[in-house]
Amino acid sequence: MLSWFGGRNDNGPAPVGARHIHPDSPPLWICGDWPEHEIATALAGPRRITIIGPCSASAAELEQLAHTGTTDAVSSAFAGAYTVIESTPVATVVYTDPGHGCPIYLARTGNTVLWGSSALALAALTGASVDERWLAAILAGLRPASLGDRSPFAGITAVSPGARLHLDRHGRTQLRTIWQAPTASLDLHDGAQALQAALRQAVQVRLHPGQITTADCSGGLDSTSLTMLAADMLDADSPVRAITIHPETVPRGGDLDYARTATTGNSSIRHVLCPLNDNHLPCTAMTELLAATDEPAPGTIAIARGVAEFDLLRELGSGCHLTGDGGDTLFSWHPAYLAEHIRSGRLTAAWREGIGWARLRRTPVWPVLHSGLRTAFARTPACRELPSWLGAHAQVLADEQTSHPLQHESGPIGQTMLLEAMRLTGRTAHADRQLAADYGIRVHNPFTDGQVLHAVLSTRTTERATPYRYKPLLTTAMTSLLPPQVAARQTKGDFTADHYQGLHTYHQALRQLACGELAERGLIEPGPLIELIDRGAAGMPVLFSDLEPVLAIEAWLRTLTANAPAAAWQQPTDHHQECRS
Repeated sequence: MLSWFGGRNDNGPAPVGARHIHPDSPPLWICGDWPEHEIATALAGPRRITIIGPCSASAAELEQLAHTGTTDAVSSAFAGAYTVIESTPVATVVYTDPGHGCPIYLARTGNTVLWGSSALALAALTGASVDERWLAAILAGLRPASLGDRSPFAGITAVSPGARLHLDRHGRTQLRTIWQAPTASLDLHDGAQALQAALRQAVQVRLHPGQITTADCSGGLDSTSLTMLAADMLDADSPVRAITIHPETVPRGGDLDYARTATTGNSSIRHVLCPLNDNHLPCTAMTELLAATDEPAPGTIAIARGVAEFDLLRELGSGCHLTGDGGDTLFSWHPAYLAEHIRSGRLTAAWREGIGWARLRRTPVWPVLHSGLRTAFARTPACRELPSWLGAHAQVLADEQTSHPLQHESGPIGQTMLLEAMRLTGRTAHADRQLAADYGIRVHNPFTDGQVLHAVLSTRTTERATPYRYKPLLTTAMTSLLPPQVAARQTKGDFTADHYQGLHTYHQALRQLACGELAERGLIEPGPLIELIDRGAAGMPVLFSDLEPVLAIEAWLRTLTANAPAAAWQQPTDHHQECRS
């Protein structure tokens, strides 16, 4: 059963299986399994405060909020990734997570307004269908800004991250952005200190007595940093289980050696290997293994590998699994930083960074600089050339969304685009968490937390990332915890060969996937897409960033069709449960 929470402005029915957090009006419910330590409530007079999700707020702080009422600072006042709900008899106020790790959606049916943490559930309750304009924007690779408040389902709107939603009992809504990106003023030393403190709290808020904690530990900087932080707060009686995925035919070398270096000799870490074979190749059994999610999950292509890890995590009894998702986006050099230099007239710095980025990508410098110029002075949300397989109908829909000029960014473009990219990561990681939850695993992504994002954005662009040093902000922040060999690592594992092998092994099935629902809707042209699949299956160079997202979207659409509705309304004879914290 899909796990989600939500409510409505009136006293109408609740979804089947809903547990009411409190019996008062307006209703607030939770569906599916949800850990009690991620539901906190406090009542003072007619006001009830509820926080859902991992959050560091103490019972005393919660009681204080109930007595005094919430302020706009509440969405970022605590560590974690959470939603705050203030309920009174006349209105519900929802404060959304700044990092978009806890998306909130709205739906209106007549005078009733529904809100909830799952677009899929609200679509099922209202009968909403997939939004082709949303699909077209994703297929065309438009910047997230082009989506506005669209969700994957027509009529279901996405509430902005870092916002305050006011919903009164008559169904009137007011939405105001309350979280702003900080000024990037910290140097590398101070930024690293702020980051380590934020990451430590982000991990700590997810650790609970009696809980078995697991963590990805690839040997790369991102996941290994979280593993070491968890180990620093646990002990030998309750160690973090560090999971390293590797080919079963490769018992040493690469990621595995770095992971062993990080974990060996630490009594607070138990190193667990997850060997994979040809049954876990990319593109294996996508439509069979996927669960229905709010949107296509980033883990779709590698779902077989994910399920192998989920099976292992269940055997270990994992109650919390930490991943490094978002680390690459947050700490690596971003092309928008080049655009920021150009906009600000720092042309020497732009030239130097452009050369560095070109060397990393092994491409000529001029296309890199041209891309920076285009980004710096872009007037529309298009961020790349349209793929050859994009259908005529999708092009029309995408053109409609790029015909309006972008709103002027309120801050430096590097800040704006990193925030945009991280919020996209947070939102899509939510789909991965839904996928894992269907297999009984609770996944957490500390790098998408609001306070972690604040610490990174507070650090000067020139200090936090550069093409000449690998993730300087993270390595500086984690110097005291990471083994020197891991901290000095300049690369990460490369699974490109596996992706080519997956294309070759499932060549015919993928060709059939290309002729599916997207083609029927006129959103893609199957011919050019099949040509791309054929090239990859033959081992010829292809851009997986052009190919794999469209395959994931098609698999997602088929999963929606194959699965029962994610939610349904209770009948008048149904009885709801209550849960209290």
